[in-house]
Amino acid sequence: MISNLELPKSLPINLIIHGHNGKLGRTVIDCLKDNKNINYIANIDRTTNYTSQLFQGLLSNTNIVILDVTSDIGCKSLLENLIQNQLYYPLIIGSTGDLPIKLIDDYSKFVAVAQISNFSDGISTMIDILPKINIPNSSIKIYETHHKHKKDAPSGTAKTLADKILLPYSHIFSAREGEIYGIHEVIYENENEKITITHEILNKNIFAIGCIKWIEKINISAIGLYKN
Repeated sequence: MISNLELPKSLPINLIIHGHNGKLGRTVIDCLKDNKNINYIANIDRTTNYTSQLFQGLLSNTNIVILDVTSDIGCKSLLENLIQNQLYYPLIIGSTGDLPIKLIDDYSKFVAVAQISNFSDGISTMIDILPKINIPNSSIKIYETHHKHKKDAPSGTAKTLADKILLPYSHIFSAREGEIYGIHEVIYENENEKITITHEILNKNIFAIGCIKWIEKINISAIGLYKN
């Protein structure tokens, strides 16, 4: 959860997206069409020249936030270019996989960075609940299912859930089927009882809605790294 907020900045927020052609990037852009608080002004891709007059002109705007929704490799490339060119703007990382943790930490020393594995409200609630569950001598397993196009496994969300309860990743079981948006199931079980907590995404727009909430939050946040 965001804390240590600074005084609100004047609106609108000027958003630059890294990964605008991906599913989440396109959905965020669609959801922003009627949003008066956030302007999508540009994208970053492999052809971006960070030192060009055009790009520098975009950066002359105030209240810039950068959103990365690419991949672990794309995230690494973005951070390397931003750091190399000393371009420090509030950043939201929605990419998952083998993320460049050191680069993320280094960047967050200069500006607010949010590393979010899942933008849905339900997962945030699940993260809060899990550490409170206590069944003596229970085994814990996490099952996660996503669409067949998802490349990383386990999912970033499953890893986040596991981290919250100090569960080894070897206790995560992944499946890739059809066009499933995302199902995460955490099971606590001993010989006497069993607790199952399941979260399922029913509408992919929830990711974009949650992402937009974070865009507004990170713009007024103190320097540092925030995670869900």
